[in-house]
Amino acid sequence: MKSPEAMASGRGVISLRFNQDQDTELMGSVSRCEMLYRSNLLAVVAGGSRPKFAENTVLVYDDVSKKFVLEFTFSDPVKAVRLRRDRQVLRDFYMKLVVALCQHIHVFTFPAPAQRMFSIETRENPLGLCEVTPFLTAERQFLIFPGHKAGSVQLVDTNIVIDIKIRRLKWLGHIIRMDNNRIPKILLDVKPNGKRRVGRPKLRWLDDVQDDLFKDLANTEAGMSCAPVTINAHRGELACLAVNQQGTLIATASSKGTLIRVWDTARRNQLVELRRGSDPATLYW
Repeated sequence: MKSPEAMASGRGVISLRFNQDQDTELMGSVSRCEMLYRSNLLAVVAGGSRPKFAENTVLVYDDVSKKFVLEFTFSDPVKAVRLRRDRQVLRDFYMKLVVALCQHIHVFTFPAPAQRMFSIETRENPLGLCEVTPFLTAERQFLIFPGHKAGSVQLVDTNIVIDIKIRRLKWLGHIIRMDNNRIPKILLDVKPNGKRRVGRPKLRWLDDVQDDLFKDLANTEAGMSCAPVTINAHRGELACLAVNQQGTLIATASSKGTLIRVWDTARRNQLVELRRGSDPATLYW
């Protein structure tokens, strides 16, 4: 490889190669790694021939302090992991960690404090197909993963807090309509006897429901829906998913690998169909 000046003078670098050795002393061999935008944080999942950690653990590594700062452990092996900035409070950014297992997707927020926001049960997802809108300023904030029906895609607004509040109110209505001898109805109306400890009372589930009803959801824009949406993209199982930076388009491919389809996330309709050929193939994003 020669620079233009070197080629003009007949001298220069003839060959250039990078060192491909991997330092496995710190974290061992790695199967998956996700960077948080352009930052010093990396989400790492061990795997390969010389793993140092379990494959059901996600470690968040800080490249500035040169150490692991967070650890998330699950009951099943981790199939995929995604990171993105979530929101800004004063000068601090909160991050969102999305972890895909074979039949579940877990969403966490961190760093202060790290806590699980919600979990979703999914169709069997051995490839760990899962995408999230990368930018905080994107037009549409979506979490995208395979739906329960073969070949379908499910879209969940990552402002999932509103969706959780709506579901909580639906569950309250379901309990109210229950017979009085049902256990959830009894627990809803129960009033424990005795004295509580000194200090502020702990928040009850009904306290959250009241806040949902009179504070948060009352300020939600009219016509805005955060309910999950399903797109029947293919007849066969999904093999690949991708989303654009603004969250307005998603691309899907099936396990057959002959078609790539592009969908509008707002209208849920197909925009483009690209045919690769008639022979089956494995597609990668």
